[in-house]
Amino acid sequence: MTSHSTSGTARNQTQLSRALKLTVAGAALAAVACASNDGESGDRAGETPPVKTPLAAGVLDADGGWVFRTEEFTLGPGEERFVCYAADTPGDLSIQRFSVAGKPMIHHFLMVTADATREPAGASECGAAFKFSWRPIFMAGAGSSEVAIPDGAARQVGAGTQLVLQLHLLNASPKPVTEYAEVRMDRSPEANPHPVGQFIFGTFDLALPPMQPSDLEINCAVNSNVQIFAMFPHMHYLGRKQRLELGSDANSLSTIYTRDPYDFEQQTIDSLDLGITRGTAARLTCSYDNDRDETITYGESTNNEMCFAIGFTVASDTVTSVGGGCFGASAVVGSGSARQ
Repeated sequence: MTSHSTSGTARNQTQLSRALKLTVAGAALAAVACASNDGESGDRAGETPPVKTPLAAGVLDADGGWVFRTEEFTLGPGEERFVCYAADTPGDLSIQRFSVAGKPMIHHFLMVTADATREPAGASECGAAFKFSWRPIFMAGAGSSEVAIPDGAARQVGAGTQLVLQLHLLNASPKPVTEYAEVRMDRSPEANPHPVGQFIFGTFDLALPPMQPSDLEINCAVNSNVQIFAMFPHMHYLGRKQRLELGSDANSLSTIYTRDPYDFEQQTIDSLDLGITRGTAARLTCSYDNDRDETITYGESTNNEMCFAIGFTVASDTVTSVGGGCFGASAVVGSGSARQ
């Protein structure tokens, strides 16, 4: 019995020793696997993570055209910023199409040329205001968007012109996010393209009564022949809808363009094929809901308001004008009940 017991004990010790060896070997393999996984993510102990090479920013040559790319921006969870990014064009651009792929952190943006007053080069905090020293050439809300210029025409931007992207950035996620904005510009194949520009309907005369909805009406006469291929309505946070009517006179107007509802956070360009002859009567109506205990007047700050319909125009053999505007005095023609 004693001999049997000693033999069993020896066998048990041998099995225990083998089990311990297997356990140690398994732990070693697991440690190797973890080290391997850590190495893949650049976190292996004792090693320096690879340095990320930043993407080139500015107005850059690309296949078939150019890209306008910003530097990267990092926003904390729930953070919101209005940022401008400005860069000069390295040469003459003749653009047939603008496009952008949507990115979650970019809530909306406006792309302009800074014709009169230049913005700081690179990135700067710039607020949400629209400046009249800017000339809009492309804009988009959240998601992908594009604008194609009609055949035979192109958006031409001269060498050394400052391009500006005004970005509304919003990180709705619970983690920090780093991202950049990029607009693609396809090169026009036209040797002698017709130019494009803007024709603006609106007013600088604006006073919205406090604590109530109201409609602002602007009447004017178009002073040149214009051909509009896209429309960009612009109001601020109190804007609710916009309507443009045209006719031979003020008694024969019909609606040719509507944005209803209007949302400041989703500003986009609508395609439109609209020819207007000189002398046409026009009426622009902007609807608002002023929930503040004060009269709101015109201004570039989003605490003020605006009422503009910006038409993107193209010249042709019969239409030579690509600029101008139809402005008039405004009148509040409809108001709801004042809030108590």
